[in-house]
Amino acid sequence: MYKSKPKRYNDVEGAKNILDSLLEKYVKNAKAQDIQYLNEIVSRNASIKFREGSVNEIVSEIAVLGDK
Repeated sequence: MYKSKPKRYNDVEGAKNILDSLLEKYVKNAKAQDIQYLNEIVSRNASIKFREGSVNEIVSEIAVLGDK
C-alpha cells in the first residue's frame, strides 16, 4: 500500500495507521451485524485482541488463513 502510493502517505507508519483504521471500521460494522463475527470467521484470539484495541492479530490471522 505504501509503495504503491508514496505521495499519499508520509511514511510506512502513516500507511499502517490508515489501514488499521479502515480495518477497525470494517470489523466494528461486521460485529454490529453478528456479535460472534471474529470468533467464527477469524479466531477467538483475534476477537480478544480486538476488544483490547489491537487489529494486529486480525491482520496476522488473515495472513495465515490466506496461506492455507
